[in-house]
Amino acid sequence: MAISDTKYLSADYADRVEQAIQAHDVDALVEFAYGYPCRCAKRKGEPLCVCQMQAQALRAKVVPLALFAGKIERV
Repeated sequence: MAISDTKYLSADYADRVEQAIQAHDVDALVEFAYGYPCRCAKRKGEPLCVCQMQAQALRAKVVPLALFAGKIERV
């Protein structure tokens, strides 16, 4: 499942991360962190591609390494 196909459809990357945290959706958070499969499409007005913007938003809120243990650990 690509990031654009997830059930977290907020326009803001940080909101999508927060929704996944509230739902305890570790799989979605791992996808946000590592952006697979990343097509690196840019949205108008954003400095990085969609995958990189989502990864930055996730890393500002969650420790990515803890996700592999099934834990959501806030920064």
